[in-house]
Amino acid sequence: MKKFKPTLFIAIVLLVFFFTCKNSFSTTVNVSVSSFQFSPASISVQVGDTVRWNWVNGSHTTTCDGSALTSRPAGAAAWSSSINSVSTTFAYKVTVAGTYNYKCVPHGGGGMVGVITASAPLVTLNLTALMEGFWNGSFTVQDTVRVYLRNQTSPYAIMDQAKIKLSSSGNGTLTFSSAPGGTYYISVIHRNSIETWCKNPQSFTAGTTKIYDFTTGAAQAFGNNMILKSGKYVFYGGDVVRDGTVDASDISKVDNDATLSLSGYVVSDLTGDDFVDAQDLSLVDNNAFNSVSSVLP
Repeated sequence: MKKFKPTLFIAIVLLVFFFTCKNSFSTTVNVSVSSFQFSPASISVQVGDTVRWNWVNGSHTTTCDGSALTSRPAGAAAWSSSINSVSTTFAYKVTVAGTYNYKCVPHGGGGMVGVITASAPLVTLNLTALMEGFWNGSFTVQDTVRVYLRNQTSPYAIMDQAKIKLSSSGNGTLTFSSAPGGTYYISVIHRNSIETWCKNPQSFTAGTTKIYDFTTGAAQAFGNNMILKSGKYVFYGGDVVRDGTVDASDISKVDNDATLSLSGYVVSDLTGDDFVDAQDLSLVDNNAFNSVSSVLP
């Protein structure tokens, strides 16, 4: 008797897993058809999802063909199918965003209607970024950044934006509700750090998560515009006045606030310890001496 090869078994399992999961970002939404109603009568889905009507009792249809009481987005396929004891299910894959009004042909006039609201899949970014003064080699002070998705060609128009408080490892996941799938520059703005863009435009696929880690190398930033600190590449700190350059105006602001012993969540606190002191002044002075500034496409 031949032995079953483990490698063959593993290959089969992986193949099944691939075909099972390749559409894992789509969902099937079920609608029951009975008692002269669709239940639920109103559903929300994303493009790529499937709506399945399931017969419970009676003789009905699900119909969206442009006839009375029905409508669909331009470019969306029409449908009409009986739902009864013989034809118990019907499935429709949504391919166009918009509103679909459908009915049961024999009972639509009596109120047996339904609506599907379909939205485009969202673009998601898993981001890792660290700020120079906030990172101590083990963890970072948690703070908020605003992230922009920008057109890949000049003038690099903003296509969408989102804000997030990064974790103690500098990580966070952002969801963009307006930008469709496409290729974008990632631009990150922090309250007192140099604005930093990704090295090259990144491809985003709606319904999936893009991973981008700035901390792994200087080349992750446009113009290699980061500095190595305690094993991680970090955004330059010190742009207190947010003009894209660390210079005398930033030094003046930090120096004045340090003299006043300012504390709390203030823009001149470059280390995130809620105090403006000599550490903050040292950082801004050093980066001003080195003429640190933003490097953008």
